[in-house]
Amino acid sequence: MNFKDRLKKDSVSGDRPMERWTSPFMSDAFESSQENSSSDVDNPVDNPNGVKTVADHLVLSRMKRVVAVSPEGDDASVYTVRLVRELADRGKRVLFIDMTAHGILGQAMLESNDHAGITELLAGERRFNDAIHADHFSRAHIMPLGKVNPERAMRSAGRLPFILEALETIYDFVVLECGPSTSSQIHCIVDALTAIIINIIEPDDESVAAAALDMDQSGYEDVIILMDAQ
Repeated sequence: MNFKDRLKKDSVSGDRPMERWTSPFMSDAFESSQENSSSDVDNPVDNPNGVKTVADHLVLSRMKRVVAVSPEGDDASVYTVRLVRELADRGKRVLFIDMTAHGILGQAMLESNDHAGITELLAGERRFNDAIHADHFSRAHIMPLGKVNPERAMRSAGRLPFILEALETIYDFVVLECGPSTSSQIHCIVDALTAIIINIIEPDDESVAAAALDMDQSGYEDVIILMDAQ
């Protein structure tokens, strides 16, 4: 199964209508429908580190910002996409921000690499409504990496906390996938009410052990482990 197929695998099934909602930050008009009337928290599941369990935890917490790191790269980052879609399926307003090195996740979710995203926003070349798009396979919204050189965009990284705070006034959850980032690299986007997730495929992988140690030594003690092999 290729990378794009893995992202589509957990999308809304054909026998279940996909609902959409319109963000004040979006220029696109989407048909609105009633909020999901099902319970916010699903029944308990067997996997204590699975997507549904992690979603339960986030729904019950006061944390609106979720920062995910994936030491094993894009294959592990797919778990963040599953989490975003799970939250969206529960009627939550969720924005996924792709801050990985190459923006593959956002491209796959939008089936295009021609969308403005977080780099344009940081560089001051676009506004919010130009950088937010609808996931083709769920109710979630997406801010892809964008087309501006990430190195140039990150010169304005000091704007990120203000951008995130603005987005959190609209969304129930703002989820950032940061790929194999270190604790020092995510420091500027983590506050007291941020949930930190480590996506793991192989627990014995050296990169996973190094990332866990790095987070612990940096004082991030309540890191959430997400393992959702299917």
